[in-house]
Amino acid sequence: MGWTIFTAIDLWIGVIVLDAMAPSVPPEKLTRLRIVRKVTLGLLVVSVIVLAVQIARRIGWIKG
Repeated sequence: MGWTIFTAIDLWIGVIVLDAMAPSVPPEKLTRLRIVRKVTLGLLVVSVIVLAVQIARRIGWIKG
């Protein structure tokens, strides 16, 4: 569970960094930046879902 928390935090910081550097990126590379941001957000959602399942298993809401 610790690695999942680390991954979620790392992806969240990645989204923040991408948003922070967006104003300084040349216009021709903004489409790539948007794609990378969407992929990073998708991975963040997946890691949060995995973390929720791990917590639910630990609490006992899910048998497994």
